[in-house]
Amino acid sequence: MGLSDVAEKLAKYRTRLAAGQTERIKPAHVDKIIDKLSDKRQHLIEDLARRTSEQDRALLQRRIAKLDELIEQAHWLRREIEQD
Repeated sequence: MGLSDVAEKLAKYRTRLAAGQTERIKPAHVDKIIDKLSDKRQHLIEDLARRTSEQDRALLQRRIAKLDELIEQAHWLRREIEQD
């Protein structure tokens, strides 16, 4: 899911929020998710350093790249909800 998909979901969230159908996302909740994703990323980096199999290393590198994408999206969401 790219940032455009996240932006679309954010627009739908704002519509539901304006209609009173949902609660406001708290920045602390997003911070908690960012922390969890960052911890997971660090764990995978440590695991990557121990692996010798190229297949295992490639899998871990893909997972790390996905986590990087998710962390970027979470930071973007954090900035967006601060503007609300």
